[in-house]
Amino acid sequence: MQLIGGAGIGTLPTILSSIVDGVILFYCFRFGTKDIIFFDKVCLALSIIGVLSYAFFHSVPFVSLAIVTSAEVISFAPTFRKTIHDPYSESLPSYYLTIIKMTLILIALQRYNLLTISYPVIWVIVFIIFLVITNYLRKYPKASEK
Repeated sequence: MQLIGGAGIGTLPTILSSIVDGVILFYCFRFGTKDIIFFDKVCLALSIIGVLSYAFFHSVPFVSLAIVTSAEVISFAPTFRKTIHDPYSESLPSYYLTIIKMTLILIALQRYNLLTISYPVIWVIVFIIFLVITNYLRKYPKASEK
């Protein structure tokens, strides 16, 4: 979507991150955790449906953007669920670095419009919410046990 919107060089980190995410997904299926519940499978199915539906709506960039971004945010829900139950299960520095990366992507964009800024802005918001909740649960462990 960022390429269509004219993001220019600011698109490269997003493309590279997508490739890395694909590799991580492969290794998760191969060596990942075994505490997968029905909710996690539903989120994966919705994410796959969202990405596949891009093929039908790629000519309507804003619809494609909404579908793909929703699919990615839904795919993060199992991580959120896992972290609420075990606040120390995630390494938080990677999320802080991702926020910095997304901010730098915003700075590097050659053109600013809904197609180019929405993806990094949404992920900055999602990760800030995630980090605030995770840090709260780490500071007040009784809150996660309820």
